[in-house]
Amino acid sequence: MDRVLALKSLIDLRVALPIALAHLSEFEWECDETLAELKSTHIAGVLNRFLAGELNSPEVESWANAIECREDIRVPDALTREAVHELANPTLTTALTSLRAQWWLSRLRALGI
Repeated sequence: MDRVLALKSLIDLRVALPIALAHLSEFEWECDETLAELKSTHIAGVLNRFLAGELNSPEVESWANAIECREDIRVPDALTREAVHELANPTLTTALTSLRAQWWLSRLRALGI
């Protein structure tokens, strides 16, 4: 698997998070270019999976943490960056609950997702 596919698997959460992270561990951490983009639709997809019971809040937190500090993933807008930050840092911000997930989905819908 190449780095771009590994990043996309992480962003889309196509495979279990530990598997996605294992694929990414095959590559050096530092990267001088953006190879993938996290869109508001990706966050909405993860939040919808959380609301459906497919993911729990620690899994969402781990997913967001895996994305938050990566230089090879572009986060294009302030709202998406804010969402990733909150999801990655619930003890510093707001814990993920069903109500909070719905709140985020309504904010993301305002972007036109």
